[in-house]
Amino acid sequence: MESFTPNTDILASECITSIKAMILKHQMRWCVYIVRMMDERTPKQLFYVELAAGKRYRCKAKNSFKDSVKSTIKSLGMDPEDIRIAASDQTEVRTKVWKGVKAFEEARITHARLRRVLKKNVMTEEETRPYPKLHASRL
Repeated sequence: MESFTPNTDILASECITSIKAMILKHQMRWCVYIVRMMDERTPKQLFYVELAAGKRYRCKAKNSFKDSVKSTIKSLGMDPEDIRIAASDQTEVRTKVWKGVKAFEEARITHARLRRVLKKNVMTEEETRPYPKLHASRL
């Protein structure tokens, strides 16, 4: 039987991040660049345009690229308004992006390892419950 090495272990041994984390980091840097750009520039105008193909939730408009970037910012644990305010200070924004990507990567790795453990060892409901089951006593 072949032995399999998980992706998380390979990435850790090579001291590199996942492709998803790299894409998030570069997308955030590009987003900050767009925010600092003048309003007349074409990339900034495209940033606020609705996407032609995208999800449209009931009673809501179609998502714009800006909306997808906002969800990316939130997944990194950052506030979308902070990016706009701090765009003038590049070192602060880079630090926030770096910390957000690092936290995202750590959460992704722990989630992947937990899924692997759950897949390998079928745990009972009591073991996976985050809080102990409380029994209410009758008065």
